[in-house]
Amino acid sequence: MNRKRQIRIKSNLSFFEQILIFMTINKLLTLKCINNIIHNIEGRRCILELFEDMILNDSEPVYQQIIKYVKIKIHLGTIQNGDELASRRVLAGTLGINPNTVQKAYKLLEEEGILSTGNNVKSAIIVNEKTKNNITDELTKVAAKEFVDYAKKINLSYKDTVGLITKLWDE
Repeated sequence: MNRKRQIRIKSNLSFFEQILIFMTINKLLTLKCINNIIHNIEGRRCILELFEDMILNDSEPVYQQIIKYVKIKIHLGTIQNGDELASRRVLAGTLGINPNTVQKAYKLLEEEGILSTGNNVKSAIIVNEKTKNNITDELTKVAAKEFVDYAKKINLSYKDTVGLITKLWDE
């Protein structure tokens, strides 16, 4: 029996958001197209295209990957104070994940004071210099820890590790 796939979208989304989700799910629009539509209609910056190059992996929970990705974009200056993130449902549809996963990531970003969401208001980034410095410190420590752990795992000595870093730094 040949049944057409039906997509049910909650009615609390705007008609515009429902169409975008439907078209994204059915691969009728690319992320760049969606972002251009959002930007042109709403006349403000929406950060949907930033997730275009996000590659999800199986080694860590997706909500943690979203949080890390947003923090990296803040560190790089790609996401700035006041920028709006895509709605939870639109981002979930774009990444092909459960909206509850995006909700969890956004909630944790809110708890860290990086994201602000009010009733019937889009989620906006809140970043000041202190927050940005904290994010930079966190990302640096994580990267250094991963490198040190790997160096130890392959039995590199401290001296060889520092020598390698020095050599690579100067290249």
